[in-house]
Amino acid sequence: VENLTRLQGLLPDVAAHLMPQLADGTVNAWASVRCTTPDRLPRVGSPLPDALPGLHLLTGLGARGLSLSVLCGEWLAARLCHEPSPLEPELSARLEADRL
Repeated sequence: VENLTRLQGLLPDVAAHLMPQLADGTVNAWASVRCTTPDRLPRVGSPLPDALPGLHLLTGLGARGLSLSVLCGEWLAARLCHEPSPLEPELSARLEADRL
């Protein structure tokens, strides 16, 4: 109720639009989870090359998924196609899926 009162004071037009929708007291809520790793760096490549050959992953992008996905995808594609890495060797090592 306090938030709705503040909304009416700060943004009366928005409040006028939302108030009828909230009149019955029903509020829907949602949440999401972002996958991340303990060191907050993505994991890219083969997590278990000996046990699961051919399995490659690109995960743990966390809140930076939109910005990191393209670079990590390029890096993984270069590895799979045996092309030069777009990253320096030190950075590549920090992304390895089997580093943890």
